[in-house]
Amino acid sequence: MNLSLRSESLCAAFFALSAPGIASAAPITVTQLTSSSQLSASDTAFVDPDPVGKIYAGPSVSFSTPGGGITFSRSSGAYEVDQVGYTYGTSGFANGTKLLTAGGYQGAGSGGPITLTFGTAVSQFGLNIEEFNTGPYVVSFSAFDVAGSSLGTFTAAGNDPNLLSFEGLSVSGDSISRVVFSDSAAGGSNNLAFGNVQFGSPQTAPAVTPEPSSFLLLGTGLLGVVGAARRKLTSRA
Repeated sequence: MNLSLRSESLCAAFFALSAPGIASAAPITVTQLTSSSQLSASDTAFVDPDPVGKIYAGPSVSFSTPGGGITFSRSSGAYEVDQVGYTYGTSGFANGTKLLTAGGYQGAGSGGPITLTFGTAVSQFGLNIEEFNTGPYVVSFSAFDVAGSSLGTFTAAGNDPNLLSFEGLSVSGDSISRVVFSDSAAGGSNNLAFGNVQFGSPQTAPAVTPEPSSFLLLGTGLLGVVGAARRKLTSRA
């Protein structure tokens, strides 16, 4: 094989192999977590900084955190800072745990589903929810990325006051911007207490993938090699 044909073969092989890599995107994988043990030690652990008994008029309340801040919001109703064993009675939460309660207390009413929005999109989160009304309940939670695309809807079951539900997700290839929570219970719905909130984006070693511009520069260089080889062969003829 002469130099010209050899160079052309090299160019063709390069573009055949690199083109699919440019077009394909990393797959999005969403995993439902069932325990806080599946979260990372580097995640931000949120504890309401305000005193027990404080009432937030609502319908939204925001907090500054090391992980970029979080906001709880709903259509109407207030929130209260409670603590198990002090302002909050029998519970599946450990004694002394601080909670953000939405509805049930202070005549706040349910006020519809509750949205947790992350100031900076995260790759995972986890928390416990307890329904204010005693008995079994099922929490439904739907996650969305920054573009507003759905990452899926999931459920977790609990039984107040004996069993806390755990709501958590981990995602790769995308990130979680907000999560919408609602529940169904015999005595009412969306009278929820949130506790043990954790969220973050654990660092992982990124795969080194050439950018499309790098492929273009390399491909242009190979084409130049082919052109130079042809000119050299022509001048010898």
